[in-house]
Amino acid sequence: MEDLGVLPTLDNTILQNKLQYNAHFGSQEVATALGRGLGVLHALQVDQDTKDALRNPNSDDVVFELAVKGVEDKLASLGVGDSAVLGNRVATAFEDSKQLIYEQEGPRPANVPVVLSMGDFWPASVLVDGENHRLGLIDWEFAHLSLPLSDIAQFSAYLNLYSLVYTSIDWLSGFILTFMNSYISHSRQLEAAWLSPTLSHSLLRHAVILHGREMVNIAMERDWGTDSPSRSELVNAGCRYLRLAGDNDGELQVDELSKDTIFGPLCTCL
Repeated sequence: MEDLGVLPTLDNTILQNKLQYNAHFGSQEVATALGRGLGVLHALQVDQDTKDALRNPNSDDVVFELAVKGVEDKLASLGVGDSAVLGNRVATAFEDSKQLIYEQEGPRPANVPVVLSMGDFWPASVLVDGENHRLGLIDWEFAHLSLPLSDIAQFSAYLNLYSLVYTSIDWLSGFILTFMNSYISHSRQLEAAWLSPTLSHSLLRHAVILHGREMVNIAMERDWGTDSPSRSELVNAGCRYLRLAGDNDGELQVDELSKDTIFGPLCTCL
């Protein structure tokens, strides 16, 4: 752990459209470094003492109240016709993930490992030290055990919305793709447990639902300005992922997701 001093966050750096101006630590370098760092984090072996230390039911309750419980009402307030179905899909996935993580309903299937997760990972969690070509991660108070890809799904929900709203940031789509490919590449190099033997449809489906859920919540909470797509358009972009997830692993629309900037690279792991 190190004090990096006062540094800009990746959130501010993206929104101020600055990364492309640093020839030595620009958008591609930052995306590659961030993907590599998360790959290392998620490849760490988690022993039982760490599992016990990171179990925090209060944190789960906070997430449920703030990010899960109100999804159906938010969608209904915008006239989303299948709000009840999508809200239930979000709530069910949240409860299922807890059971898998904490083995509440018998032993966890062998192909569903858990990883160390930041728990509240978004662009403002990343400090960018452009002068020394370094990144820092802050705000670990929600760190916990999670299903693989949870950090990726949450972080990329912000990037996905930013790409829809801030269309003048022409390097953002390349940043997203480089970040995803770097994460997958370094996870493979490290033989991360979540890639053995293959990424299951179940893990991917949980990530898709979390991604859609976060897009809905972020779209509803932020003031995007008058020149942005409407709140309904942004929320519906999140709903698209919730619909693609289906009600079970068999209904997951992999073919459609394989065309997606966020999930396309992950579909290559299936």
